[in-house]
Amino acid sequence: DDVNVVLDSRPDNAEIQLDGKFIGTTPVNYRLTPGVHRLEITRGRYNAWTRDLSVNAGNPTHVTALLQETAQQPCK
Repeated sequence: DDVNVVLDSRPDNAEIQLDGKFIGTTPVNYRLTPGVHRLEITRGRYNAWTRDLSVNAGNPTHVTALLQETAQQPCK
């Protein structure tokens, strides 16, 4: 059976790619098949957050991506 997964980020409103497919913006509830899935969460001025997400049958999962702002180059 599919497993309920909650995908969130700080800050929220980030784009979610799951196994290379856009599925929405954080926060989102999603049903996944058990196994390993490639998760990428991105937002504007922030570094991409990429992980291999292991989903186990009967084990709902909550993921919160803590996005880091990209380093700004000083003006010269």
